[in-house]
Amino acid sequence: MSYVLSIHSALRTIFSERKNFYGFMKMVNINGSYFGNTPLSIISTGSLDDLEQLANHMVLLSKGTITSHHIN
Repeated sequence: MSYVLSIHSALRTIFSERKNFYGFMKMVNINGSYFGNTPLSIISTGSLDDLEQLANHMVLLSKGTITSHHIN
């Protein structure tokens, strides 16, 4: 549950526009490890590791620690 809340909080910090905040998880992302997938498709595999990785990435983005071009 904390991963989901972390993603939600990070999205609120990163995006000021509603369409981006609500739509990000369904947007195709060509950066880094997304490989043209949506964040939602990655975490819907059911893997806790995938959910954790996305949550950690989103938190780092929200803090400005990394940019969207440096996804691991």
